[in-house]
Amino acid sequence: FECMGRFDIVTIGGAVKDFTFYTDAGKFFSTPENLTAQRMLAFEYGAKINIKEAHTNFGGGAANAAVCLSRLGFKVATLSRLGKDEIANEILKNFKSEKVNTSFIQIDKKLASGYSFILATDKKEREHISFSFRGAIDNLHFNVKNLSRLSCDWIYLTSLSGKGWLKTLKTIFDFASQKGIKIAWNPGNHQLQSGKKILSPYLKQTLNLLKSNIDY
Repeated sequence: FECMGRFDIVTIGGAVKDFTFYTDAGKFFSTPENLTAQRMLAFEYGAKINIKEAHTNFGGGAANAAVCLSRLGFKVATLSRLGKDEIANEILKNFKSEKVNTSFIQIDKKLASGYSFILATDKKEREHISFSFRGAIDNLHFNVKNLSRLSCDWIYLTSLSGKGWLKTLKTIFDFASQKGIKIAWNPGNHQLQSGKKILSPYLKQTLNLLKSNIDY
């Protein structure tokens, strides 16, 4: 885990492989009675659906942000967790080609690397549904002892999952506060579903960390 040098930004969260396929065989219908899912997409049960086009790529909140920031010229590292498999090798190879430091990547010997199947219906509208297998990312942890030499200006924190996500969240925020590191936070489903009572202290701390580092 240890890595020398200072980074502009360290991203924390998911790094996965995406399998994207396009089809116009689905049927849309409205469900206004469902406040959280007012439009649905259905396929014939038991049918064999033809795919018009298919692609593979790399995704995940932390991975996407790291690559984009590296391309903009920032010195970036990412902290994610991968399985001990071929998908992990591909993800690490992609990070290397994009000049993203992988010294903080964790390797899980039991769970496979995460991946997503993305069903897209229209390239122009970019409407899609994502079936996500998080795999090893569910075991992502933030070990303060191993990361004590981590030095950066910003942490970009994305979705956290698994049983220990709340403990990991607290550890990251405590670490950032002690080090004076600014946090940009993009909460995932687990965080948003936990409710205001759980999130409020961390949202407040996010603002405080930003304010304390702003020069007026």
